[in-house]
Amino acid sequence: MLTEQHDFKRIVELHSAEILDRARQLLDDPRDAEEALQDILLRIYRGLKSFRGESALRTWIHRITTNHCLKVRKKRRPEVEPIDVESETNRITHDAEEEFLAVHGEAEIRRAISRLPDKEAEAITLYCLHGMSYREIAEIMRLPAGSVATCLRRGRLHIHVLLSRERKR
Repeated sequence: MLTEQHDFKRIVELHSAEILDRARQLLDDPRDAEEALQDILLRIYRGLKSFRGESALRTWIHRITTNHCLKVRKKRRPEVEPIDVESETNRITHDAEEEFLAVHGEAEIRRAISRLPDKEAEAITLYCLHGMSYREIAEIMRLPAGSVATCLRRGRLHIHVLLSRERKR
């Protein structure tokens, strides 16, 4: 169990860069990410006394970071346009989707991720940008691994649709 000030200082040293990177990915605004980092570190400091070690420290920090950033996003984000995932799935194959995503730049894809529903954005970010396993993502998102796979599939499809619509404009 971590409770000493020294432990918090070590957490800041080891995890600040990753927290900031995650906040930048989710918030897509460097100023918001910097502000979020401070808020998140405060939440971690206050929560150290209650950290029971039931999950890995990194997972716990990711959960705090993600929850905070999603709250910030929700406050400033317009309503997400729904997409009929099932009908789009029939039209797009997995290979075509991967090829399509490979054509677009990282900035375009990050913008598209910021427009996804929260669960899809979180799963895509953790898997593609942080290289986490389905098991790690499931623990962070508090979902079964099968639901993580569904979020990833829908997120990829949603990105494809969003980028296709932008190209048509």
